[in-house]
Amino acid sequence: KYSDPSRLIAFNYLNIDLFFFYIPVANIIGFSNEFVLFQLNKILPWKRYMLPRFSAGYFVSFVVAAIIVFVTISLINKQSLNYYFQNQLSEDQIQLLLKLLVILSFILFVYNLLHLALYSYQSFFINSLKIRRMKREQMDLHIEALKNQLTPHYLFNNLNTISALLLS
Repeated sequence: KYSDPSRLIAFNYLNIDLFFFYIPVANIIGFSNEFVLFQLNKILPWKRYMLPRFSAGYFVSFVVAAIIVFVTISLINKQSLNYYFQNQLSEDQIQLLLKLLVILSFILFVYNLLHLALYSYQSFFINSLKIRRMKREQMDLHIEALKNQLTPHYLFNNLNTISALLLS
């Protein structure tokens, strides 16, 4: 079933020549999505808009990656993008494109989920550091207040003892 020659020819996307094209395209998708998500963090910060930020990040990442995939496919086939919107694609090409988009959508979902998890961890870590720093400052202030209470009392007792010794 899977060793059918016509099936293997139809899905010849594991060609070694194309393999060297997939790696740079994957890097371009990764860097472009990282840039887009960084810009999106300025518009929709995670802290105030967690669910809309996650949804918008996923949608924008998918759109950017889909555009890059379509441009890449058109470069591989040496055809313009209008070809895909004006002419019919073969059934095998449609299946391959759909599989690629499903895999891409899953990868981008996990990628945005990791962004959310890293933001949550970073936010938790920063807040716990702030709490520890505030507790430390509070303890330092408390110790300083105790020192200020102790020093005048100790000095007053010493002066009373010295004056009592001098008078006697």
